[in-house]
Amino acid sequence: MNFKSNNLILLTGAGFTKNFGGFLADDMWDMILGHPLIQKNEKLKRLVLSNSNFDYETIYDTVLSSNKFNDDEKSAMKKVIEQVYKDLDDAIRGRVYNSENPRKIENGSQFHKFIRFFVGGAGEKGFFFTLNHDLFMERQFKYRAPMVPFFNEEFHIFNQEFSNNHLRKLPNQEELETQKENLINSGDLLYIKLHGSYGWLSINGENQMVIGGGKEKIIKKEPLLKWYFSIFKEVIRQDDKKIVIIGYGFREEHINKILMEGIRSHNLKIYVITKMEKEDLKRRLNENGAFLIWESLCGYSCGSLEEIFPWDSETADFKKIERFFNN
Repeated sequence: MNFKSNNLILLTGAGFTKNFGGFLADDMWDMILGHPLIQKNEKLKRLVLSNSNFDYETIYDTVLSSNKFNDDEKSAMKKVIEQVYKDLDDAIRGRVYNSENPRKIENGSQFHKFIRFFVGGAGEKGFFFTLNHDLFMERQFKYRAPMVPFFNEEFHIFNQEFSNNHLRKLPNQEELETQKENLINSGDLLYIKLHGSYGWLSINGENQMVIGGGKEKIIKKEPLLKWYFSIFKEVIRQDDKKIVIIGYGFREEHINKILMEGIRSHNLKIYVITKMEKEDLKRRLNENGAFLIWESLCGYSCGSLEEIFPWDSETADFKKIERFFNN
């Protein structure tokens, strides 16, 4: 690939969409526990309750990869996860925005001003990477600005209930190769879903969301996701980039590894926006073998997007982020 990235990069995790009605990992655990299929199966229920970290991905992976669970139990867990993601999508699409809840991303808002920093121009591409599977950005922008490579048609789903008509089949390797050059040039801000998406079907026709253990292996098997991840690595390896990370819990080894490579070898600078207190963030990074990120941190803001980017005023945090961009 031959492209130059904007100096400023955005990466989001579940905490980002939580600002707009989405779910965090422990919210997903709550939804799974309360699902009738889990309540009807004592074995699955015990597994959910015994998970001390409230990590739904580990639960999902345990059921699907272990021979301790039969085909019916594996099928039940798949159905539960599909329902939980539908509930997540319904929560996002049903979000009401008004003067009392002005968190919609639209022209004139402080958050929209923030997003504009990441748009490319003058021969540079802008990149908005996400680890989320939800359709929040697609519902906001209809796959336009930011563009999702390989999904550059309008996506008419703003507040409609998701249906089979909205499913998208991912390309095989041959289909992808014929379109790569056009796709990377499809917009000034590209929205890259590193872990796939709700509503995407893999090349073999199954739901394509990268959940549970062995994420790198899953990514390598899917041509589009493998390409997306190569873009992420290439952008980080272009020297002297600055990345703002919103709502990511730093639990993904393959993501942390690339970020730390960027710090060590490419002068990557990191600013974190999270609702985790400093002590919790420091402990999380240490527990996940990513303490280098803490040691190299260039900026930190604790709070919701509503607090940091209120509708009509610049906060001290916003000014702090702008200094990070400009220095």
